[in-house]
Amino acid sequence: MFFDLVGEGTIRVTFLAVPNRTTALLAKAVVVALASGVVGLIAGLVACYRGLNVSGGGAKAVGNAVNETVVYAFMALFVINVVVTAIGIQMTTGSH
Repeated sequence: MFFDLVGEGTIRVTFLAVPNRTTALLAKAVVVALASGVVGLIAGLVACYRGLNVSGGGAKAVGNAVNETVVYAFMALFVINVVVTAIGIQMTTGSH
């Protein structure tokens, strides 16, 4: 996969065909590693945002913030998983 700067603020991503099994396994490992990092980052950011914006104070407000964090994090992670899976399929199958 190559990243090129095309114009001002535009990045072009080029996916290469995978020639053999070893390269395919390496590409899948890279996709999994990147996906894990993105999932952890997003879950942490959602938790921090909801925790720092607790309204009302007290144990009940913190409990509500935790419940909201779980819901928002699962929704965000579902979308991220779909996008990363689509990118991973493009990288490992060589389809353009």
